[in-house]
Amino acid sequence: PRVQPISCGALIARMGSSRVWQAEFKGQRGDGWDPYETIFVTPCFANQATCVDWLYWAQSDWPDHEQPGRCRQGMPYSG
Repeated sequence: PRVQPISCGALIARMGSSRVWQAEFKGQRGDGWDPYETIFVTPCFANQATCVDWLYWAQSDWPDHEQPGRCRQGMPYSG
């Protein structure tokens, strides 16, 4: 099943920044005729499993010119 991200601020307040999981994903989609839509998002999750599940669906929904997504624990993190 698809999972929904949770507000990063709410998770940090509840769990502390070191325990929050954050995904990083950039992808595109298009039908070959129109310009591609591009997305870059960094949603937050309460655990690794939901982060990975969300990333799976993001990669399925935005399959073109995708950069490998990842999940990391702790906020903030950079590249």
